Amino acid sequence: MEQETILNIRDEKTYPPKPVYDPQVMNPWKNLISLLPFLLLFGMIYNWNINLLSMITGIILLHELGHAIAMKIFKYTDVSILFIPLLGGAATGEKLEASQKEECIVLLSGPLPGMILGMLLWIFPFELDWMNSNKLAVYLVVINGFNLLPILPLDGGRLVQNLYFKNNDTITRIFLFVSIGALMYYSIYAGEYTLLILPFFLVLQLINHFQAMKLKKN
Repeated sequence: MEQETILNIRDEKTYPPKPVYDPQVMNPWKNLISLLPFLLLFGMIYNWNINLLSMITGIILLHELGHAIAMKIFKYTDVSILFIPLLGGAATGEKLEASQKEECIVLLSGPLPGMILGMLLWIFPFELDWMNSNKLAVYLVVINGFNLLPILPLDGGRLVQNLYFKNNDTITRIFLFVSIGALMYYSIYAGEYTLLILPFFLVLQLINHFQAMKLKKN
């Protein structure tokens, strides 16, 4: 009995209680610091066109805030926004059991507000010294509309995958191949070679998918 008590005391000293993770303690917008390299690279590429820089950054921020707010509404934890230099942005969050409906709403909450705002600005234009509302309207609709294309990893592609292909491995692989081909074609045709990073990451995702399939068979 005494020996068992000594062992228990030793265990408590050797293995202290693990700290409890509290998602509320974390700053959900901490990754906004990634905005700095995003602005630096974007500014260097476009010769520090402040109007264009502020317009694109604002559109991306509005888009990602839409995702983040929807995640907060559906009780996602550790919600944050990340700016990705040369590519755009991403809103991330965690939830153990998000329903298909919730995931779809989160995906649409990014591009739809921007498109609606763009359409309103086109219908009700106004002029400022530093901004043309019609130009902003076009950028809002085009950028968010492009994001709704059914190609991974765009929101439209993730939406289609979530609705139809999530539990079908064969169609998922075909969808990944089509997305890789489409992104490579567009990147080379449009001369936007930085976008080739996207199909590269999709190739890695495809490799991981094949490895996961092998593990299932074994």
